[in-house]
Amino acid sequence: MAADFSMQPIEQVRKQCQEITKKYFSCFPLLYQIGSLYVNHSPFVEDKAAAKEMLEDASRLFERVKSETVNVDLAKQALNMEALCQLTLGNPSEVLNLLGEPDFSMTSTEPLLASAYHFLGNKKEAKSILQVGIFQHTVVLINLLSIYLGLCLERKEVFEETARKSYAIIEAFDLEKLHPGIILPLYFTLAQGYMKLGNPEKALELLERYTQLATSNIYPLSLHGDEYFDLLDGWLENTLTMGSDMPRNEMTIKKSAVEAIINCKTFEPLKDDVHFQNIIKRLKTLEENG
Repeated sequence: MAADFSMQPIEQVRKQCQEITKKYFSCFPLLYQIGSLYVNHSPFVEDKAAAKEMLEDASRLFERVKSETVNVDLAKQALNMEALCQLTLGNPSEVLNLLGEPDFSMTSTEPLLASAYHFLGNKKEAKSILQVGIFQHTVVLINLLSIYLGLCLERKEVFEETARKSYAIIEAFDLEKLHPGIILPLYFTLAQGYMKLGNPEKALELLERYTQLATSNIYPLSLHGDEYFDLLDGWLENTLTMGSDMPRNEMTIKKSAVEAIINCKTFEPLKDDVHFQNIIKRLKTLEENG
């Protein structure tokens, strides 16, 4: 279905999705997947009214999943996606109503569960639980740092220190290979930030990193483990609502990576720079090669 959003007229695909959601209106994981497809492909819909309708449809699907499912984890995922829809629709107050006050209790069951399994002699399960926890918290940390960067522009030294800490985490966990999907947006945010701070040379350095990663052998994007996270793959496949695959097809992901740079007004002052022109050329080749 993800490929259909790139290959077929959007109204035709929406009609197919609506037929599926009507037929399987009580299959909550499927409703979640359809809603996620709407969210991930709405930015590429040229008709803004249609894009808005897709987000509204997605929000309603997530609201139903959140309210009706007995799966606690799925309900939490649906709540967050519903909030994302409302934020994208320009309703920040509704986001606050949905999410309420942030939970800073720092409670985590992973250490207790891992210790319990260890005491029972199941060392593999203990390690698996801890690997999943480390992976999840690392992804969350990168996302938090990416958002925090945008709030640090009034203090250059804080922005640069946040960037330094981000690089250290990327290197420590080899995130360009483990999860490039969260690193591309981070490099994009850093490049924008350096432009706004009046440092085009540093911005070009980050755009080069972005381009090298975007044009490397990372496709098709999927969540996976590695030599360190050697017990992660089973959890990803069996636990996540969307499985290990991304809710966008490869063509859409590449198009997004290219258009993010080309259409960003922050980089317009670089348009006559030879290095920037080379970056655009390489990114366009990525899209042309599909």
